[in-house]
Amino acid sequence: RVQAVDEEMRFSIWTGLAAHKPLGNINRARNAPYRRSAEFRQRFNGCPIHEPGTVR
Repeated sequence: RVQAVDEEMRFSIWTGLAAHKPLGNINRARNAPYRRSAEFRQRFNGCPIHEPGTVR
């Protein structure tokens, strides 16, 4: 299960709660590299990356 979470899910602070939105230029600059990293992992692993939904 840990491997599935690590390899098949993408956690992004940019899709979370508005109260947790990154502040400042450095944090906003991290958006594109994180997105590209997730896209690369999706292609490299050959499976789609899923956003987490509700807490179980």
